[in-house]
Amino acid sequence: MNMMTFLTNHNVKNVVDLLEPQEVGKYIIVGTIYGIRQDIDWYYDACSNCGRKVEPRNVFSGPDSGDASVVVECYNPKCKNKEISPVPRYKIRIRVLDDSGTITLTMFDRDAYKLVKKRASDLIEKIK
Repeated sequence: MNMMTFLTNHNVKNVVDLLEPQEVGKYIIVGTIYGIRQDIDWYYDACSNCGRKVEPRNVFSGPDSGDASVVVECYNPKCKNKEISPVPRYKIRIRVLDDSGTITLTMFDRDAYKLVKKRASDLIEKIK
């Protein structure tokens, strides 16, 4: 499929149209990524079963013991694995510019991987 066919077969919007959207839907923006928010994390820990964000919590071994361990838990009610191993996934906040304005969007794992060609876990290993 060439670019013109792609654009005519999808709902294309300008950035300014998405600042106050009139209806919920999926849209295509043709623009330039000109910045990445560096003041917030670029990844999150996801459930290895369902992919949703997981949260660590402290678990104490007993009332008389001061020993505690950290357990990562998935709070998705449909997830059967309540204790899981976290998997890092991309969540990159990007600034996108077109001829009508700028907008901050979030690029998640699948799209970020297409751009970076590395898993988030590979990058985390390199910076440790």
